[in-house]
Amino acid sequence: MMSITKTKEFNNKTTEGVALKNAVGITDIKKNIRRKMLEEILNHPLSDENALDDVMNHINERNKKDERLTKRDISQILNVAKNFEEDTSIWFILQIGLETGMSLSEIADLSVDDVIINENNVSLCTVSKKGIKKTKELSSDLSTLILWIVKWKVVFNPTKKNIFLFTWDKKKYSVPTLNQHLSIVFERYKILTGKNVSYSDLRKFRYNNRALN
Repeated sequence: MMSITKTKEFNNKTTEGVALKNAVGITDIKKNIRRKMLEEILNHPLSDENALDDVMNHINERNKKDERLTKRDISQILNVAKNFEEDTSIWFILQIGLETGMSLSEIADLSVDDVIINENNVSLCTVSKKGIKKTKELSSDLSTLILWIVKWKVVFNPTKKNIFLFTWDKKKYSVPTLNQHLSIVFERYKILTGKNVSYSDLRKFRYNNRALN
């Protein structure tokens, strides 16, 4: 509890503050606060070496996420995903994202009926919120693997309608579940390389490079 003296001092300061607020207005008070903060910064410059290191580490951490991914980075991420035994679909999902630029919600919505078999490759059909159909062609290697998944799904679900291409716990993937699994993959990649990465970074890589040659 405050002593009587401290309580009086507090009340006096509060009263003075209210009076000042009424006299000069809120804008002037804010300017006065900014001026005092600036004076504090100028009078107490950041000179502690550890504090400077913390600031630089924070800046470097931010910059790491802004660096463009290289093909070597992509190869490492896919390798981590391939060894993600908790969810064997993640590698396919990342590869589709890289090749097509599809969002996680679009990939989660894919069914075997969305797989279009062309002469040499497979295309995936998506429908936008405006009802516009788009087809995304896959590479020959990924096409072969996707066809294998389709055949496996149909064989084990011969009478089922609307068979989703990728499922988790025998249900359609939810985007939060996908994000949760991807975050584990990206965290393991970070442990190996020290780099932060997100699914949106992979999509940016696709648009920057257009192909994985």
